[in-house]
Amino acid sequence: MNTLFSNYPFVRYTTALIAGIISCIYFRIEIPYLLALNIGLAITYAFIYILFEARSRNVLGGIGLLILFTFGYYNSYKSFTINDISHISKQKSYSYYKAEITSLVEEKPKSWKAIADVEQVAFDKKYEKATGKILLYFDKNTVSKPKYGEKLLIKGKPNLVEGPKNPNEFDYKQYLEYQGIYHQHYLKDTSFVKIDSRTKANIISFAYKINNNCDSLFTQYLESKTELAVANAMILGLRDDIDNELIQAYSAAGAIHVLSVSGLHVGVIYIILAWVLGFLKARGKYGKWFFLGIILLILWLYAAITGFSAPVLRSTFMFSLILIAETINRQHNSFNTVCISAFCILVYNPLLITSVGFLLSYLAVFGMIQIQPLLNPLFVVDKRKSILYWILDRLWKVTTVAIAAQIATLPITIYYFHQFPNYFLLANPLVIFFSSFVLIGGLVFLVLAAIFSWLKLFVVNHFLATVLNFLVKALNWTVIYTESMPFSISKYLHLSQLEMAIMYALIIGLLILIYTKKYFWVQFSAACCALLIGLSAKSFITAQQQNLVCLHAVPKATAISVINGSNATLIANKEFQNDRKNISYRINNFWSIKSVSKSQFQELPESSSIQFLKGKSFLFLSEKLNSVKNDNPLVVDYLVLRNKKLRYFVDIKNKITFKYLILDGNFTTFYAQRFQQEAQSDGVLAYYLLKDGALVL
Repeated sequence: MNTLFSNYPFVRYTTALIAGIISCIYFRIEIPYLLALNIGLAITYAFIYILFEARSRNVLGGIGLLILFTFGYYNSYKSFTINDISHISKQKSYSYYKAEITSLVEEKPKSWKAIADVEQVAFDKKYEKATGKILLYFDKNTVSKPKYGEKLLIKGKPNLVEGPKNPNEFDYKQYLEYQGIYHQHYLKDTSFVKIDSRTKANIISFAYKINNNCDSLFTQYLESKTELAVANAMILGLRDDIDNELIQAYSAAGAIHVLSVSGLHVGVIYIILAWVLGFLKARGKYGKWFFLGIILLILWLYAAITGFSAPVLRSTFMFSLILIAETINRQHNSFNTVCISAFCILVYNPLLITSVGFLLSYLAVFGMIQIQPLLNPLFVVDKRKSILYWILDRLWKVTTVAIAAQIATLPITIYYFHQFPNYFLLANPLVIFFSSFVLIGGLVFLVLAAIFSWLKLFVVNHFLATVLNFLVKALNWTVIYTESMPFSISKYLHLSQLEMAIMYALIIGLLILIYTKKYFWVQFSAACCALLIGLSAKSFITAQQQNLVCLHAVPKATAISVINGSNATLIANKEFQNDRKNISYRINNFWSIKSVSKSQFQELPESSSIQFLKGKSFLFLSEKLNSVKNDNPLVVDYLVLRNKKLRYFVDIKNKITFKYLILDGNFTTFYAQRFQQEAQSDGVLAYYLLKDGALVL
């Protein structure tokens, strides 16, 4: 019997697998029961298949999907490495541990960052096997850049990664947990010794070596730091040196995806190669096989250049499946092909389902497969008339791709990033045009620069670098100009998980309505719209009634959000107000969820000051009391200490009358803990923002 999914088997299989993975993320049961259920289902499937196969296809299909569901659950459970009894978190007594660097080493302002796999723990010269991943930070002042494959003997124990300290702040702890990382360790040169510096000879080390060599070529010939940073990000996946202001400009133009190696880059390379090498298909019996071999070789070489970046691997694998299916003359359904790649990737790493990049990649592909064909006929151009008509046709197709991808990713983009680029239609055609030239030009530069360097024709390399530099400048100018336009970005948008699910239900309902023309889907879509309107109205009414103050937990800064209705004021020191990345990371999500529509900044003086917020008095104390000129005793509701010069509780004892004492982010942990202990011995509780989290009043 034909059903809706009869022609899409891997859609069914992948859906069942994903359901099992998501169930494991949100609900946990004991693995022995799960294994028993899985074995029981397998035995039942075999029994029915042998005895009643012809009459029980639907029953077998259902059991098969249940097996995939339980497999997805079990595989996900095993991917949470902390469940392993040998995980380093389960090892109580050890003084040292052995670990091997297993990632590219990133450069940070003050440190080198790398991921290492734990191999053993040591205590009293006894070594025991251990597992787990550690996020390592090496002090740049004392440690030279580590390398992939180096084995280290590290002194001490790593620290657990802490969760977010501000309401609705990005949960970096959970983000790392989905990658199997639960600990971090900051190392100086006295904290470890290298016990093996030999690099493993494997495909990963080969890819990282290519990546490092390409980075060296760009560094040698691209003199401008900005253009170098963008070229490294776009082509090699290295985003270490990109300026925060430039990242914001790309975000406002709806082009942030350009700065991360992704499926877009693989698609551009594939399209160019298919156009250049298309003539091979008509060259005899083996032409199509040469075509397949050359394209697969170049695509996988590009994957190696990026250090086998996860998004590039996904896209390269998917394009490989499409090419192989075409070459062996097998009909391939786009949905099936996409789902096969997703299925295989999720079997290998089920927790990738939590990656925003993974979700955006596949949703964008869904939009291009399902939505873009509906948009193309809306504006038909006869590209055979002239070159101008051909360009117009190409421009329209690029625009429809951008619209389709934006529709498919809109709900999840708002849910995670709380903003929308208003001029994406204006910017995307130009961004795609220039970024395609930068990508292809950069790859060609790397190949030719390596050849001409070997031939010692360095002047040619400088000329090629000048051309590449110009292309990157044109791309940067496009996004910077777009950001500078008024109302370039809508900020503080918010969708709950329920609203996001309803929006996707609405998109799917409208698509089914277009294809089936059935009245039921009109009713379904109308119901989704009504629910969205109702939820939005409820959020709006709730927002108008709110009145709160939040003292944020921000290292080396003082920051207070005052929210009244849908208006927000950030009271902070000047340095923090100018740090757009920090504000975005720690505060924007909070404002978005509180339905803020208007925001303003108010500078907090560096000297001591009193603020009256929500009917309460706040004294922000920055100096020792002998430098605070006030003839009358101070009486306040909240005393906020902003400077670690006030190191002892005796500095304020009996000098200020207050109800609540707060230590802000300017205090280091050492001084804050000492201050808290002294205050507690005197019967006063001191609230430390960086440890106890933001305070919402």
